[in-house]
Amino acid sequence: IFDRFSVEKVYGLHLWPGHEKHTIVCRKNEFMASTMVFYVDIEGRSSHVATFQQGVDALDAGCRLVSALYEMERRELPEETFRLLRVCVFESGTAVNVVPARARLEGTLRTYSEQVHDFMWNRILAIAEDLQTEMGCTIGITHSRPYPAVVNPEEIFEAAKGRLMDAGFVFFEPERPLMVSEDYSWYQKARPGLFFHLGTGVDIPLHNGNYQIDEDVLLTGVQAFLTLLDAEYDAGQDTGDDDKENHEGGNESI
Repeated sequence: IFDRFSVEKVYGLHLWPGHEKHTIVCRKNEFMASTMVFYVDIEGRSSHVATFQQGVDALDAGCRLVSALYEMERRELPEETFRLLRVCVFESGTAVNVVPARARLEGTLRTYSEQVHDFMWNRILAIAEDLQTEMGCTIGITHSRPYPAVVNPEEIFEAAKGRLMDAGFVFFEPERPLMVSEDYSWYQKARPGLFFHLGTGVDIPLHNGNYQIDEDVLLTGVQAFLTLLDAEYDAGQDTGDDDKENHEGGNESI
């Protein structure tokens, strides 16, 4: 579709609680994180708790793994590097007097650069391998990586910010990026583009059954898109782009 309609840029917008109503929220460079989810299966050996030395405690291995991963995340990367590593699921054990033979962990790794991602992923694997050797258990790790990072190109950001502010929009640039992920990022893999948020003026979180907004905010979003489209049209006129359609009949150019 992008090739068919000669798409050059892709702008995206998401309503966002926690910001003033009608406020455009955007950040150049890192804005929303890439996501990798990982699954850890630990196989040990069961025994009665009274003779725990005869078993291989999978729960103990899981605890040590979580502790080592968190220590790595804290100590082996500069503080200013945007990243997140957390284990959010830990399941193990069947009875109060039995050493667990199995443990299951599930977690997420969120980063903004391939270099940081690769470093942390390789360290996760290395830490697991060392622990496996030390404790005599088997640790298997699988993963999936559904969303890349949303990284807003500085040149597109500055141009859009200037145009929106000139048009009277309230613009807010956060100091730090979010660790939430967003599937818009796949569009940026195909074309350059800019993703921004639009404040709803309420604190009810997204994906909540009580979520509601003043629908006037939707009109602000439409006007923001129209302002950016006008800016792209003007830029095309300035460069003498013969492929641009007449502004008044612009369905095809949009």
